[in-house]
Amino acid sequence: MAPHPTPQIHPIPTQEAQERLKRRLQTPKAMAPAPRQRQIQVLSWAASIGLSAYVVLFADFGTEKNCYTPIREWFQEKKSRFWTLSEQEKQDLKDQGKL
Repeated sequence: MAPHPTPQIHPIPTQEAQERLKRRLQTPKAMAPAPRQRQIQVLSWAASIGLSAYVVLFADFGTEKNCYTPIREWFQEKKSRFWTLSEQEKQDLKDQGKL
């Protein structure tokens, strides 16, 4: 059986087109990303991190335990310790007459 010929999908570039491409690639800023591209990249990273944090800490997966339960319990404990006063802080506020 004879081998099938490989179809050419794209035309072969001319010598002039090849030279133009070489000049473009050899310029110092030819491959540098555009400033807008960097902004979009930073925005996509921020959105990914924010959405991941939401899913891990706040999304409702029902009452059953899941793989996020330990970190959620840790987060709830840290959050409650941050927003509540310790006994020493309560006593200090009572002494100052503010509680």
